[in-house]
Parts: sequence; C-alpha cells; structure tokens
Amino acid sequence: SAILSFFISPNLALMREMVREEAKREADTRVFVPRRFKEFGGGDQVIYVEAIDSATGRMSDVFVRIRRLDRQYVLVSGAAYQLRHPDGGGRFMVLENGWRYAGQPGEAEFSVTRFERHAVRIDDKPKETFERGRKMLATMALIGSGDSRHVAELHHRMSAAVSMLVLGMLAVPLARASPREGRYAKLFVAIVVYFIYSNSLSIFEKLLERGTVPGFIGVWPVHAAAALVAVALVLGQTSFGWQLRAKLRSASRFRDEGVAR
Repeated sequence: SAILSFFISPNLALMREMVREEAKREADTRVFVPRRFKEFGGGDQVIYVEAIDSATGRMSDVFVRIRRLDRQYVLVSGAAYQLRHPDGGGRFMVLENGWRYAGQPGEAEFSVTRFERHAVRIDDKPKETFERGRKMLATMALIGSGDSRHVAELHHRMSAAVSMLVLGMLAVPLARASPREGRYAKLFVAIVVYFIYSNSLSIFEKLLERGTVPGFIGVWPVHAAAALVAVALVLGQTSFGWQLRAKLRSASRFRDEGVAR
C-alpha cells in the first residue's frame, strides 16, 4: 500500500494526464479537414486548408478570412501549424511566409503586408494547459514543501499505508462473535467504524489544506484515536481484559453493598 501510494499512483496519474494531453493535440489536428472550409466564432473567421501532414500536423496552402466590425483581413500562406499558448492563452494557428490583405470590401483602400510568421487564434476561449497537479507530484517533491495543499497530499499518501495497519487491528476484535451472535453480527458495527474513520481522515486533510491544522499534527490524531480503540478492543477480548472486567464488577458490587449498608 505504501509503495502504491508513494510511488506508483503519482506516476500513473502523470502518465494518464500526458495521454490526455496527447489526445487533445491529436484532436486539435483533426479540427481541420483538407479542402474544406472551417468556421470559427459564428462565421467571423473562416479557414481553408489544402493538405495536412498526418505525421507532423503541419498544414499547407492555407487561406484565412477574418471579419471585424470595420475591416476584413485575408491571410494566405503556404505553410502553417497549430500551437497552444504555454500560459493558457488558447490555441493558435501560426502561418509562415505569407501575405495579409486588410480592408473593407467595396473600397479601394487596402493594405498588403508580407509576414514571416502570423498567429491567428482559432478557439473561442482559452483552455487550461497541462499542469502537474499535486496528485502527480513525486513524493520527494512534497516532503519539505511549505504549500498547505502539498502537506495535505503527503499526509493523504501516508494515511493509505497507516490506515491498513489500523484497520487490520480493528478487524481482529470486530471479526470475533459469540455463537449466539452469528457470523455477521458485527458487520454493521464494522461499517460504521470504517465510515467514521474514513470521514475523519477526510476532514483533517481538508483542514490541513486550508492551513487550519499545522503540518506536524496532520491526520495523526485520527490514526492515534483509531489505534487506541483497536488496542482497547483487542485487550478486552484477552484474559487481561476478562480479569479487568471481573475486578471492575467486583469493585462495583462491593461499592453497591457498602452503599446498601
């Protein structure tokens, strides 16, 4: 459980996110179909691509028409490719070595500009970029971090291993039942105990994330309380527990007799 929580799960989360990002990039390439017009922004932007290289995603013989309130722009380029802004600013088509014609249809005043590289946004709103969330961070990167979210994630990973031991201790007394009680007599009690234990861990992790509980305390009070309950239940089913209960009953009976006298 510790190996899964500390090492394998973060790597799997990172691999899953990388696969998702790769799928997004492939989907971006499939937005355009060769020799067909593609509209963006309700028709204010139209792009035509003659051919697309399936291996690299580069496009050739690209035509772009952009319509604004007072002007229209026509861009013609022999090559282009798609690019996502690293800061989450959206997706762009970058045209290379082309011409831009700007003006208003029906008027003689047009400006012609030659460019080496020209970027055109081709999505309606910026999208989130790939970011290594705390679930994907290596355990060594979480150790010593002052970020409360990283501290909460570190305690969450530790809890996966510690809770296995605590729940194993709790399972010993809860699995025992007298012949009169039946095999599943304590099943409901076990479910309630697990529910309280699991939800208490979740509450303390949220408090850690908000910075309400210090990092050196963490979720250890929950583990300690559950372990004490498990130890008390185990001792209660041993000869020591029987002797202790007998002594307590004798003391209680002696006290009651004294009160009666």
